Amino acid sequence: MKPFILILSLLVLVTGCGTGDLNGTETGQPDVIDIRGTITELSIADPPDTQVEEDTSDQEANPDDPVSSDDPDTDKVKPDREILGSMLVEGEAADNNMYDKAMVRVTPQTRLFAKKGDELVPISIEDLTVGDLVEVTFTGPVAESYPVQATAGKIILPGEGE
Repeated sequence: MKPFILILSLLVLVTGCGTGDLNGTETGQPDVIDIRGTITELSIADPPDTQVEEDTSDQEANPDDPVSSDDPDTDKVKPDREILGSMLVEGEAADNNMYDKAMVRVTPQTRLFAKKGDELVPISIEDLTVGDLVEVTFTGPVAESYPVQATAGKIILPGEGE
């Protein structure tokens, strides 16, 4: 009886330690689509300023001097680009997608594709427009507000007629 329990335990342990991606990219299973719908609002972040300004003033700034909104920008560091943009996606909740409305953040880690036949072709956020049908898979936590707020792990523009 002990060898049977040992073999059964090893079988459970080995099958429970898979290396496949839970979203199906390595298992051959389709991704879970969190929302399928139309982009109704789209905001693309301005590209960061790639030049660092040099301080050409020979004067030491006095911290007691008054400050005005007309003063030049003193930020000398390139801003981080953690969010490339955001979009509001509206559709219908169904068996194969969970939400009917979502505010989705797009980050540099978001994978964006357009479906061309059976292939997924990489695209950029600039290729998205209001009115596009998209399928979005979330990554990380989802704020369960209405609409839900989440970060996109993958965005696909399905081909025509899909």
